[in-house]
Amino acid sequence: MPLTSARAYVAFSCCILAITTMLGLGVWQLDRMNQKQQRLDSITQKKGLGIIPLSELQEQVDIRDAKVGFSGQTDNQRIFLLDNQTNNGRVGYQVLAPVDTNYGSVLANFGWIEGSLQREILPEFALPQALTEFTGYVRLPAKNPFVSETATTATAFPMVIQEVNLEILSVFAGKTLLPFTVMIDTPDDPQFVQQFAPVVMPPEKHFAYAFQWFGLATAAAVITFVVFFKQRENHDQINND
Repeated sequence: MPLTSARAYVAFSCCILAITTMLGLGVWQLDRMNQKQQRLDSITQKKGLGIIPLSELQEQVDIRDAKVGFSGQTDNQRIFLLDNQTNNGRVGYQVLAPVDTNYGSVLANFGWIEGSLQREILPEFALPQALTEFTGYVRLPAKNPFVSETATTATAFPMVIQEVNLEILSVFAGKTLLPFTVMIDTPDDPQFVQQFAPVVMPPEKHFAYAFQWFGLATAAAVITFVVFFKQRENHDQINND
C-alpha cells in the first residue's frame, strides 16, 4: 500500500536531513584535512629554522611546534602528572614540571610513563637533576570541554591533574608559568616515552573519510529518489485509474 502523504513527507524529510548531515560531515572532514596539511607544512617550515632560543621565541608569529632551546633548572618539588594518557593501549601519565629560566618558568613535559592498575599508587620516577640544557617542541595547551580539573588546591606533589590549564597550574606551582609548554626531547631517558605527535591522523585519512561520507550521501540520494518518486508514480497511477 502506498504511504499516506503525511507519512511520506516525514520520511522524505528524514532522508533529506540524513543526506544533508552526511554532506556536512564530508565537508568537515575536508576542512580538517586542510588544517592538518597546513600544520604539517608549518612544521616542515619550522624545522628549517633550527633550534630557537627561548629569548627569541616571542619574535615568532606562530610558536606552535617550534623547536626551542633554553638553560634552566627543573623544579623537582612541583611535579604534575597529566592523567588518562595512553601509549600503545597502556594507560599512564604525562610527567610535567616547571623549569626555571632567566626568561621565566616554562612547564616542561618530560614524556609518558605507565601507571598502575591501582589508581592510588603513582608511578615511581626521577627527573634528571643534573640536566640544565634543554631542547624541545612548543605546545599550546587546548581547552577540552569534556574534561574538568578535579584538583582544587596544591596539597601534595606529584599532583595528578586532568588538563594542562596554565593559569591553574601557576597557582599550584606558586610561580607564573609561560603561556606554553615544551615537549622535551632530551635526554634519551628510558623512564619516559616521548610522544611528540602533533598530527595523529594524516590528511589522507580525512580525505578518505570525506570520500566515504560523500559516497554515502550520493547513495542515500539515489535511493531516496528511486523510492519516493517511484512511490509517487504508483500513487498517481492509482488515482488516475
